[in-house]
Amino acid sequence: MTALAALLAALAVGLWCSRPARASDRVRPQATVGGRHRVWRRPAAADPVALALAVDLTAACLEAGVPLPAALAAGASVADPATAQPLASMAAALRRGGDAEAWAGCEGEPQLVPIVRVCRRVSTTGAAAGDDLRRLAAELRRAYQAERRRRSQRAAVWVVLPLGLCFLPAFLLLTVLPVVTALLPGLG
Repeated sequence: MTALAALLAALAVGLWCSRPARASDRVRPQATVGGRHRVWRRPAAADPVALALAVDLTAACLEAGVPLPAALAAGASVADPATAQPLASMAAALRRGGDAEAWAGCEGEPQLVPIVRVCRRVSTTGAAAGDDLRRLAAELRRAYQAERRRRSQRAAVWVVLPLGLCFLPAFLLLTVLPVVTALLPGLG
């Protein structure tokens, strides 16, 4: 009986610990420096909370009358590294007067496409964009909260797995089986 319990426990641990490998988990050597390999990891995805903060700061700057390049630079100063560099390069390109080159650098980033759309409208028409940017920041925060809620609900399902694979068979083996075996000789 203990071998069966050990097998079930090993199976549960194996299922619990295994997960499919993601492309972001892969490690590649970048260069050899002084006989040592330096390891390069793919940068983490953009932090939606930091991006929402950057959009809010950009909106506040635009509402205060700050020009678009300076507002984008201020937003880039609080953004995470994944989005700060494209926002800063967009601000620098706008300062130089290159609208087309400014938008081209950020249109490849899916999280920056809505910001580019609003900022492009601001730079071409001069329309007020504070409300649109604030709505965009609220939408980013709502999407982030929905994703966190979905992940926590998924984790709740995975937490029950050890209960079903380890504790329930152990309960049956240690409590129900002895009672049934004790009753069997008395039935005959």
